[in-house]
Amino acid sequence: MDLAMPHLDGIEATRRLVQLQPQIRVVAWTSAAGGRQADAALTAGAVSVIYKDAELESIIQAIRVAIESGR
Repeated sequence: MDLAMPHLDGIEATRRLVQLQPQIRVVAWTSAAGGRQADAALTAGAVSVIYKDAELESIIQAIRVAIESGR
């Protein structure tokens, strides 16, 4: 979930998705350096956060966290 979307930001979209479908595992995607956006995404229900400049291994790890949290 991109956190910087027009009309409905990714944090609110994540919150709504998780409320409607609790089994969904959201991985947040952000360019915001710093923990504020990441913390908000996790509070909204995301299971992990990926920064847009992340290395491939970090992206893979975030996806693994999402998969494991669904088991």
